[in-house]
Amino acid sequence: MVAQIDRADRIPEFVAHAFQVATSGRPGPVVLALPEDLFERPLTSRRGVPPTRAVGADRRADRRIRRLLGQARSPLVLLGGTGWTDAACENLRRFAEANHLPVACAFRYQDLFDNRHPNYVGDVGIGINPKLAQRVRDADLLLAVGRGWAK
Repeated sequence: MVAQIDRADRIPEFVAHAFQVATSGRPGPVVLALPEDLFERPLTSRRGVPPTRAVGADRRADRRIRRLLGQARSPLVLLGGTGWTDAACENLRRFAEANHLPVACAFRYQDLFDNRHPNYVGDVGIGINPKLAQRVRDADLLLAVGRGWAK
C-alpha cells in the first residue's frame, strides 16, 4: 500500500488502515507520504492504532518443523522482522538451545539473539562474514523466523 495523506485530521485513519494492511493477509510494507505542510497543522484526533496480533505456530507446522529438524544435517535459524517481545526472544533462545541450532540474525535485527550466546553464529547482511555466507549456502534447512513467538 502506498498513500499520501492530504489532511492532518486524516492521519489517524491512514495509520490505522496502514497497520491493518501491513499485518493482515500477506504481511508487507506500507508507505505513507506526508507533505511537509502537514507538520505545521494541529492534530485534534486522538484515535489510537489497533494492536497487532501475535503470530503463533499451529500444531501441523510444529510437527513439520520437528520432522524437518530430525532430517537436517546442517540446519540454521535466521531471525529478523518486527513484532518480537522479550518472551518471544526467550522462547526462541530455549528452542535453539534444546535443538542445538546455530542462530544468525538478519541485518539490523542483531538484538533479537544474544550475540555472546554459544548458538549465535553472526549477522547475515551487509558485509557478511564469508564463512557465515558459506554456512548459509550449505544449510540443508533454513528456518527463517520473522515474527515473534509470543506464546
